[in-house]
Amino acid sequence: MRMSLLNEDDIVDNDPIFRQQRLNWDGEYRRKGVMWRGITRSEISLPDGSRVLELGCGNGKIIASLKGENLSVVAIDFSFKAIELCRFAVKEKKVSLMVADARFLPFHDGYFDVVISCHLLEHLSESGRKEAVAEMERVLRPKGKVIVSALSARDMRFGRGKEIERNTFLRGGSISTHYFTLGEMRELFEHFIELDLREEVEETLYSGEPVRRANIEGIFSLDRS
Repeated sequence: MRMSLLNEDDIVDNDPIFRQQRLNWDGEYRRKGVMWRGITRSEISLPDGSRVLELGCGNGKIIASLKGENLSVVAIDFSFKAIELCRFAVKEKKVSLMVADARFLPFHDGYFDVVISCHLLEHLSESGRKEAVAEMERVLRPKGKVIVSALSARDMRFGRGKEIERNTFLRGGSISTHYFTLGEMRELFEHFIELDLREEVEETLYSGEPVRRANIEGIFSLDRS
């Protein structure tokens, strides 16, 4: 496993929401340590030999769910502390870790077969989301795929906190979260071919009270032919 750490000055902070969120996430990881525990509900099976990029890897929960022979995985996060934690979580896997900005990826055009974005996009500003998706398009090979997951506007947490952009809320002066609709996700990936897009809603109990958890899950393909 290789790890590359940039200096803080190398992270582009021209977006004030991005700048503050990077500092907030780094603080959260420093205070709480491993924030995302357990395993994902399902494995992510990929073609053998795929070049894979994960955006916003956190402490490595998604990496642990990847299945496929001879995968070449690069994982980035804008939190220095998250990358430190991820290094220990994935030490048995062939993974290159990097502190980097999803809006300005340091990779060649058409390099990756698969890009995974699990609960990253909702923590970017509207302009940042568009920049990140444009970068996904740039670094994917022809017919490469994006696997994306983000919170839905039907989630129980929608509307909580101060609205700083449309459907984007800041709770407790810390982490900002945007809540997607299916139509908005389609629009964001308008240059891709939609292979699968759905809203997954789960009614569950939290502290004995019924709550609704809702995500938008999608797979998009890039066809430059």
